[in-house]
Amino acid sequence: MIKRIGLLAAAVVVSLLLLEGGSRVLYRVSQGEAFPGDELRERLAPSADPDRILRAPAKAEAADGGPKITNKVIHPYLGYVFDSASQNVNRFGFPGIDPLKPRAPDEIRVAITGGSVALQVFGDGSQALQASLAPAFPGKRIELVGLSLGGYKQPQQLMTLAWMLSLGAHFDVIVNLDGFNEVVLPYAENNPLGIHPGFPRSWHLYQSGALDAVTETYLSETRELLGEQNLWRSRLARGLAAQSAFVLQALERIDQRITERIAEHDTAFRESLNEANLGFQATGPFVPYAGEAALLADLVAIWKRSSLEMHALARVAGAQYFHFLQPNQWLPNSKPLSGIERSQLRVKGSFAPRDVVPRSYPQLGRAGAELRTRGVVFNSLARVFEQEHRTVYRDTCCHFNRLGIDTIARTVGATIASHQKN
Repeated sequence: MIKRIGLLAAAVVVSLLLLEGGSRVLYRVSQGEAFPGDELRERLAPSADPDRILRAPAKAEAADGGPKITNKVIHPYLGYVFDSASQNVNRFGFPGIDPLKPRAPDEIRVAITGGSVALQVFGDGSQALQASLAPAFPGKRIELVGLSLGGYKQPQQLMTLAWMLSLGAHFDVIVNLDGFNEVVLPYAENNPLGIHPGFPRSWHLYQSGALDAVTETYLSETRELLGEQNLWRSRLARGLAAQSAFVLQALERIDQRITERIAEHDTAFRESLNEANLGFQATGPFVPYAGEAALLADLVAIWKRSSLEMHALARVAGAQYFHFLQPNQWLPNSKPLSGIERSQLRVKGSFAPRDVVPRSYPQLGRAGAELRTRGVVFNSLARVFEQEHRTVYRDTCCHFNRLGIDTIARTVGATIASHQKN
């Protein structure tokens, strides 16, 4: 009996080893590279999507019956900010130090504006950015000020800068890292609902005094899907299980399928709103675009004009302004894609970045060149990863792992440093 149990255990162990080894060999053969365990574990780690807007239903968390959209609250000038009661959020609803904190004599204050990628630079990329700036400001301490939030797009960066300067904030350097949200979010979310492209994303939900039954159901179901996704990640993307190539590849397939279900859910919800009369408060002024080309041209124009205004505000305030176009994996031939990155591009269904980025990024690049002729220090990072074969993108949208965000932060820092007088 004991011998049989031993033989069975040995057979199970051998089978598991063969399964594990086979998974790694199959990956190398199919992708042409060794199994990227560390990169896949990082991508599938239990965490919140930094650019996700709709996460929770309202009733259980908002006593007044108003919409509770994650930990964000409506703002009269900026659309929305973080609730100041949230952890690591200052009184103005942004992460990090108070923007009006008095500046020390030995301090260089750098404000970072933009959406979730800018927020990643402010957070995960802070050390790389500060280290790259330090040689250009000898004897000075680099203090980063976060003025970026997930989903922000122009003119929110412009409005944020104007709001802070009007209150007396002082910045030595202003960094604006953007471009993706400006073209993708209005195309995918605002325009289909008749909402002005310059309005914040999900404005029809933020401005609502109460959630209707359809929206509450959508939020509840979305929360369930995100909870299911995070549960799988919590079980399989850490600990002993996460050391297995077979387990990680299985988790990746499960995770991608849930992501596709969330996308289908979002699409169905937006289509239901197409039939509703949202009203002027939600939609703003109607813009009758002749077609998608006209829409994209206007989005690029809003982005360009907003940058020019930020440049003008910075100049009057005695600050240096630097504008960067963020990279994105949906721009063809902008990076040699790793196996993980290729799998992320296989997202099914209608997916706006797949269509919008290849069509709009060349326009953004040309508009950026025009900004330079107007005195703006503009640097396109669209091809900053042209020689990088390792994984830097961590999702199907636009976000980065630590390698990617540190590379961006160092490039931003090097650009700023190169414009300092010795």
